[in-house]
Amino acid sequence: MNRTFDTVTKKCPCDAGYFEDPNGGLPCVSCPTSCSICLASGNSYECTSCKAGNNRVVKTGQCICDFLNGFYETGVDLCATCTTPCKTCHTTATTCDSCVDVLKKVVANACVCIDGYYSHLTTVCQKCADKCGTC
Repeated sequence: MNRTFDTVTKKCPCDAGYFEDPNGGLPCVSCPTSCSICLASGNSYECTSCKAGNNRVVKTGQCICDFLNGFYETGVDLCATCTTPCKTCHTTATTCDSCVDVLKKVVANACVCIDGYYSHLTTVCQKCADKCGTC
């Protein structure tokens, strides 16, 4: 039944990884696979902690990929890592939302050199000659 007797409260709360059935049933309901701890919330649940190692964080009661630290959703428990040049991404590792290099900006989900810089046969942005407006 996934319950353990608490000698202090004299109750049998659900074990970690389970929550009380919102419909009042006796068996505890398993938390979603990405949650390590969750609680009943109305007719559903609310995650309060995410399983370690999956690169997820709690946001509005759900365990979502840690987008701000370079992870994106793949449809499985483990979030995937964005790859350089992306600092943050979505959909794929190279569909950029922001760039690692401060001399780059996102254009059409790709990192390109900012105005006044260019890259030629390399991924490194180089400063345009002072006499050039653009290069």
